Formats: sequence, structure tokens, C-alpha cells
Amino acid sequence: MLKGFWDRDGFLSVLLAILVLSVSVILPTTPGQRLGLVGELVNTLVLMSGLAVVGRAHALLRPAAVLIVITLGVGWLAQVGRHPVATTTSLALYLVYLIAMTVVVLERVVRPGTVTVHRINGAIAAYLLIAVLFANAFTLVENVHPGSFSGATGGRGWGGFLYFSQVTMYTIGYGDITPVAAGARSLAMLEGLIGQLFPAVLLARLVALEIEHRRARTGG
Repeated sequence: MLKGFWDRDGFLSVLLAILVLSVSVILPTTPGQRLGLVGELVNTLVLMSGLAVVGRAHALLRPAAVLIVITLGVGWLAQVGRHPVATTTSLALYLVYLIAMTVVVLERVVRPGTVTVHRINGAIAAYLLIAVLFANAFTLVENVHPGSFSGATGGRGWGGFLYFSQVTMYTIGYGDITPVAAGARSLAMLEGLIGQLFPAVLLARLVALEIEHRRARTGG
């Protein structure tokens, strides 16, 4: 049963559960003084879950494992040593990983075949991964160019940028955190655009795949 679960892309549902728990429960409720440590633990969990996502693509497994080990090592070094270079490097590596992981998840979701519940969960997971990806990008921008954002004091940390990324992607826009630098504004506009187009385009693709599968099954 377990093998069948993974063969049916069950790992996409597991990834979604991890992301929802991390993004919507653990990080928002963690006290500020502990957010760095808990955030790194969450990053470790997400990184390790990525191995299950690429595990079926054997050509990607080894480079993914190497990238994860390096990212984890630099990330924990930055968390323990608080060195600015290590922090910047960690953010950059994690950004590369998130981009690669999002691409792999989307490839699994939109490939030809039956549109299962796991693949729908994978589409939602990819949407949340994009929000985490931009949160990381905003943090990197602020780390390299301090003062790129204004507003709420809590918005300067990774947890604050995760909140800002989500309200930007969902086009809520409370206005408590505002990008003021050109690069930060460009990233915010790009995320807003993706937040609007991604669900519509992906939904259309999944509907088309299901129609195509049903026609092939009935010989129509």
C-alpha cells in the first residue's frame, strides 16, 4: 500500500501538508526570538521532503542531494554563527533550491495522464512554494540592500517577509509593509502577476488533461 501511495504521486500530498503546516501554523505562531531557529528547522524539513519529490527522477536525485546538503550546511552555519556572508549565501542557495523544486513539482503536476487528488494537491503545493520562494527573495534583497522595505518593524525578518509575500500573492495588500527600492518593487509586482495568472493557467491545464484522458479512455 505504501509503494502504491508513492507511485500515485502521494508525495505531492505529503509536501502540501508540510507546507500548509509550516506556512500557516508553525511559523506565524512562533515567538520572534525563536523564529530563526524554528525557521531553519522548517527549511530543513522542506529541503528533505524535496528528495521525495525528485526521487523518481533519478538523473536529478544526486545533484538535488548535493544542493540540499550544501544549503543545509550553510543555513545552519548562518543560524549559529550569524555571519552576514553565510546568511546571504544561505538565502541565495535556498532560493535556487526553491526554484528547482517548484519546477519539478509542476512537471509532475502537468504531465499527461489522469488528474488525481495528489496532482491537485501538488498544484496547491507549487502555489505555496512560489510564496515561500518570493519570501526568500524579499529577505535576500533586504539583506543585501537594507532599507528596501518600509513599514512594520517585524517585516524585516524572514517570517515577516513570508507574511508580506502571501498578502502580495493573494493580492490582499494591507499596506503595513511596503517595498520602496526598485528591485523590491519589481519583485512584488512579479509576484502579484504570478498570483493572479498561476491558478487560472494551471486550472485550465488540469481541465484539459482530464478531458484528454477521458476521451482517450472512451475512444472518443
